[in-house]
Amino acid sequence: MQCNQYQPTAYTKQKCPLVSQPINMGVLEHVMIDSQLAWYSQYNYLNPRQKQFSAGWLKKYRVQKKDFPDYWFLSHQVFKTGWDEDKSQQSDKMFTEMFVGCFSFPLAWLGLAWLGLAWLWVGCSWATFLLVLILGDNNWEFFIYPPVVCGLFTWLNIRLKNSNLKYYKRDKWNGQGFFRETGKVITQFGGFYFTDFDPVIERDMMANGTCNFNLKMRYRYREQYKFSISIYGAGANIRDAHAAWDMLLRFMDIEEPLPDIPELEPFRHLDPTTVEYDKAGKRGRPDNYWHDLYAANDESTFWNYLHDMEGRKKNNPLIQMESDFCAMIRGNKEPVPPYIPEHIYEQRKREFYEMQAAYEAEQQQAEKAE
Repeated sequence: MQCNQYQPTAYTKQKCPLVSQPINMGVLEHVMIDSQLAWYSQYNYLNPRQKQFSAGWLKKYRVQKKDFPDYWFLSHQVFKTGWDEDKSQQSDKMFTEMFVGCFSFPLAWLGLAWLGLAWLWVGCSWATFLLVLILGDNNWEFFIYPPVVCGLFTWLNIRLKNSNLKYYKRDKWNGQGFFRETGKVITQFGGFYFTDFDPVIERDMMANGTCNFNLKMRYRYREQYKFSISIYGAGANIRDAHAAWDMLLRFMDIEEPLPDIPELEPFRHLDPTTVEYDKAGKRGRPDNYWHDLYAANDESTFWNYLHDMEGRKKNNPLIQMESDFCAMIRGNKEPVPPYIPEHIYEQRKREFYEMQAAYEAEQQQAEKAE
């Protein structure tokens, strides 16, 4: 793969809409849409947490990297949004997974724990009578078989889950997505410009009263086509939806390096802007930072951190990463990475104010002409 060449239609921060027009919503849309996000050209350099702390990323990467970029949802050229199922590549293992899962962790081990309690109660006369009645005097090997069966099926369950990574080819990209080098968005209705959309956060109400937040791009000119494109599911963390919008803006802006997330690290050397950025030493990280981080820490390190409070008390490298991430969200720390030199930041700020002043002057002149 060669470095892509940017087209004149590619998106830059100079093309950012200065004013986000309020979208016209019906009654149902008022219920579904939580908020409309604004376009902006001053980035916060935040990435969704799920894009930085993924327990199985390295395992998935090692299996699928030979097919880059065909089956990877992100590349240096496109953020893919449309996928079709190829049933010829699909392997239906649902029944096998259910059967193996019943005899592996955690269900079988819970049954084993119950059996262990029964063993402790053998000292009681009634428990001894029942065990002898059921098992007989010479069937004490029954207590040996369950741990062996549980261990075997737990191992099979792990092997089965790992083998499922090889069936990623059942999802084929249909060509729809956000193209960085052209600034175009390809949809089922045709091609559009990136700025033809309005970013919104939709809420999906759950049965327990909570809601999940989803970042979507809503086509602005609804009289022509009425559709939205799903970008990112943030779960209950609405801050992740805001971070995903910031990440998408930087991905489409050819003046910015690719977002520094694990999924895009294998493509950094293929994007011209990112190559210049990394060569100048502005990334502040080694070339294979994410790969080496995940390779140096086993999967349990990430799982313990993500799902176990005790895992956060141990010597876990993700603790500092999480602390830095939250500090950036709260505004208590400068966004890193990437690092922005102060003079560049001030220059961008001046350019933004100049563009805003020019826009206001143009509006005033138009009003006087009327």
